[in-house]
Amino acid sequence: MGNDKREVYVPVRFTKAEYKKLMELAEKTNCLRSGKICVSQYIRESALQSEKIVVIEDLKPVLTELKRIGTNINQIAKLANMGQIKTAYLEETQNALNQIVKNVMLIVEKV
Repeated sequence: MGNDKREVYVPVRFTKAEYKKLMELAEKTNCLRSGKICVSQYIRESALQSEKIVVIEDLKPVLTELKRIGTNINQIAKLANMGQIKTAYLEETQNALNQIVKNVMLIVEKV
């Protein structure tokens, strides 16, 4: 399929709502041509790829929480390196990480 010339034209009609959804999905999966959203590329890739293209919208809060946890870990490491703490009690951070793992597992089960 790589560099083959596309010779078959397939006209398809969508409702405005369907087209809007396709545009959103194409944008989220970075289907771009010359810097513009390319719905035809998104449809082609979605239909012909052996693997599904999955857009996981539920990950944004998970990533936000991971960034917060990372910040907390960096603060603890900085204090430990300065000698201000001898033992880091990471129970709260560990609980937060466990919650993130549970959330990710729930999202993966949806897919």
